[in-house]
Amino acid sequence: MRLFTRQFDRKRKNGNRGLRRSLALESLEIRQMMAADIGLFDGTLMIDGTSQNDVVEIDYHVSNVQTRFGSWSIPYLSVEHGHENASGNLVIDGTEYFSPFVVKRIEFEGKAGNDVFHNNTWTESFAFGGAGNDVLQGGQGTDVLEGNAGHDSLTGGKGDDELKGGSGNDSLYGEAGNDTLDGGLGSDKLFGGQGHDLLTGGTQNDFINGGAGVDRVKDQVKYNATVKLVNSLLSVKYAAYTEYDPLNSIEHATLIGSSGDNVLDATEFYAGSVTLIGGAGDDVLKGTGKDDLLVGGTGNDVLRGGKGSDTLYGDMGNDVLTGGPGADHLFGDYGHDRLEEYVSEEVTLSNSKLSIKTGGFFGLQETDDLHSIEEAELTGSGGDDKIVAVAFSGDVTLRGKGGDDFLMGGKGDDRLYGGWGNDKLFGMWGNDGLFGGDAADVLTGGSGADRFLWQKDDAIQDKSAEDARIKFIDSDGVTINYDGSTLIYTAAAWSDDEIEAVDGALAALHQRTGNTKLLKTSYNTELTFERIGSCGCGFDGWNSGAKSRFADPTFAKGDAWIHQVVFHEIGHNWDNENPNWPEFKQLSIWTKKDKSGDSSYEQSKDGNWYYKKSATFARDYGKTNPKEDFASAFAAYFMDYAEEAYSGNPGPVAISAKLQLIDEFLDDLAAA
Repeated sequence: MRLFTRQFDRKRKNGNRGLRRSLALESLEIRQMMAADIGLFDGTLMIDGTSQNDVVEIDYHVSNVQTRFGSWSIPYLSVEHGHENASGNLVIDGTEYFSPFVVKRIEFEGKAGNDVFHNNTWTESFAFGGAGNDVLQGGQGTDVLEGNAGHDSLTGGKGDDELKGGSGNDSLYGEAGNDTLDGGLGSDKLFGGQGHDLLTGGTQNDFINGGAGVDRVKDQVKYNATVKLVNSLLSVKYAAYTEYDPLNSIEHATLIGSSGDNVLDATEFYAGSVTLIGGAGDDVLKGTGKDDLLVGGTGNDVLRGGKGSDTLYGDMGNDVLTGGPGADHLFGDYGHDRLEEYVSEEVTLSNSKLSIKTGGFFGLQETDDLHSIEEAELTGSGGDDKIVAVAFSGDVTLRGKGGDDFLMGGKGDDRLYGGWGNDKLFGMWGNDGLFGGDAADVLTGGSGADRFLWQKDDAIQDKSAEDARIKFIDSDGVTINYDGSTLIYTAAAWSDDEIEAVDGALAALHQRTGNTKLLKTSYNTELTFERIGSCGCGFDGWNSGAKSRFADPTFAKGDAWIHQVVFHEIGHNWDNENPNWPEFKQLSIWTKKDKSGDSSYEQSKDGNWYYKKSATFARDYGKTNPKEDFASAFAAYFMDYAEEAYSGNPGPVAISAKLQLIDEFLDDLAAA
């Protein structure tokens, strides 16, 4: 398009209202004051605009020269430049000519004003609009166009161009070539055109159309955010507002998290694959059904690849990696990283491979490559599964679920849960926990000090003195006499999920001492856990030495509360039985002497004791008596050990001296 050979038409394809200006003449002095500064420096044609509305067009021309030897065509590059005056008329300031053989690059800086720049050549250009509503158009080569402030219109033309809208509501047109479009601030419209383009809307609500070719949308969030990607929409939900970017003709996506905790969810994006990068913070990344790339970054991240052959990098932190169906490549990288997978039929886990064979002898085999994975959790199907982890060095959790399953642990401290069906469980090496689940199961611990979570139809093959058996029994209803009251609990039965949740606490007790001493009474007798119903009395658990009872409210608040109740009841087995008991009581100055006349003392909740008002407790219930004080502190210690939040104020932070005594006691148990 020639700007200076016809009426000037500023109307653009984005639908903005057209502005037509007629050419006008001004005095030479005014024209010189407003003219752009144009020069050639080391092969770069530099055009420095003014604070007015500059108009620049660069084009090729050919001049025919007649000589005695004939007619010659001499090409040259013209720079026609002008501006809009105060009346809105287009004024020609001049035309400069340069040899196209010496101009290697064109640079335009518009400064203030509503500027127009057209490059109609093959020479690469860099155009900076500056302030104002600018129109920048690239040529046949590679162009870089930056609108900066204002509502700008940028058109790349042919070539692999880079367009940056800056602030304002901008319209970007990549046209031909593999272009990169970045809307920046404001509500922008991006059109990739032909070629394989990369489009970034930036902040606010943008419209993104990839056009022809295989195009990719890219977005990086600023704060803690939940990002949801579907074929036609990219939404970014922050705490105070949500950004929506409508999408069209987008085949791939790259989503990048912030320094906070982000969720990047592409599970409903079916058009193509994605690259998800968590960045800093504890992030959750969910891929598509295609071949995705997920990178956790720093923080403790959760990566779910989905279907397809995915590549997952946990990077820094303690990460959880799930490749999903398909042959995946999983890299835990730094930290303590865990593999989590749903598997079926014949499964073999080693340090470097996870192999899953389905369909029998002539079936399919899927293999995931593993790198730097320290822990694994494999969950079976509703059928008969065989899950073997003998070649894996870390700790594994194996769940058979339905069917008659065969589960075999490895070299670490493993947890095996059979689920429904008649299962066979083998702990192998390490201090393992085995629970067969529903039906008649066979439990074999192997070497190490193992814990058997036993129900009436189970058979234990190799229990030794260093092992522990915890009996789980149902009840037909229980009556408990407490503090002059009769509490009647309804009947109840254990579920497999409840027992597995209880085992989360037992595993922490087992791990802390490296033996099974806390899984028995202080007199080395077996523990029995009875499931009771409800009574409406507010008590979740009861301890009577070898038997602990767990009521309905124990299981109504999630796994963390279940663990805390179990820790509390186990703590009662070791309150006055541990050698630090006198010293522990002294920390709160517990006494049975009447201190009603001493204002520095407070009477206990059960009315039988006094304690110093300045004493601190894990929770208010610890003020009932010294034993509840110890059990509450014991539970606070183990909740902190398990990295779970303690329910009750002020919690572990206020009882450091008590926790120190418990820690010393546990060290002694570990060394015994």
